[in-house]
Amino acid sequence: MKLSYIIPTLGISPVLDECLMAINKTTKIDYEVLLINNGENPDFKSKINLPQIQTLFLNEKYHLGKAYNIGIKQATGDWIIFLHDDCILLEKEWYNRPIMIMELDKSIGLIVGSAFYLEEKNKQYYQTLQEVDWGQFLPGIIKRENSPLFDESYIIGHEDTDFCFQIHQLNKKVLYYPVGNLHVGGASTELAKKDLKFREIWENGHKYRTKNFLNKHKNLFSKEYILQLEKEIL
Repeated sequence: MKLSYIIPTLGISPVLDECLMAINKTTKIDYEVLLINNGENPDFKSKINLPQIQTLFLNEKYHLGKAYNIGIKQATGDWIIFLHDDCILLEKEWYNRPIMIMELDKSIGLIVGSAFYLEEKNKQYYQTLQEVDWGQFLPGIIKRENSPLFDESYIIGHEDTDFCFQIHQLNKKVLYYPVGNLHVGGASTELAKKDLKFREIWENGHKYRTKNFLNKHKNLFSKEYILQLEKEIL
């Protein structure tokens, strides 16, 4: 069995090297890391020099949807692991139980390391395995042969949420599993916001992202949640 870690990076995460070293420390089977550089410097490479790490450059700055898709197309592992570049994995062989769960229950399409629910505004953290509406990739794990591609209309934001709802549209479940990790949340984003172009895409694109998300997955939403999203795009 082989794992393929896909990590988009702007090349500015203050904990990227720790993220990569943690993968090497916690992964005890064959693996590869596809580090997708969607930042400013096309020559960026991590200081961590391991044979499993391959750096690919995306010639479209900040584009997360396309970054993930490059990784999916290049991956050679049996399982794909989506991971933020500011997430440091802490548990050795953390992947064993999520993989076992998905192998035993084919109705599960994706397991994520954080949990969100449609009817709640705030992030919720739990200590037990449970079905969720969506979650962030802290990490996210899916069988490569079952993975859809990301919607490339999402440049920054909603890309992981939309991916989870693609799984629901395939009549598969998204599960939350509490993977031990240290998440330096928003580390790269806050640094990138100093760039005017990034800030413009991030702030001005919110209504477009929300409208696209609503139109694609409206049949899965409650009336209350639809009204909430409609207010956001007015």
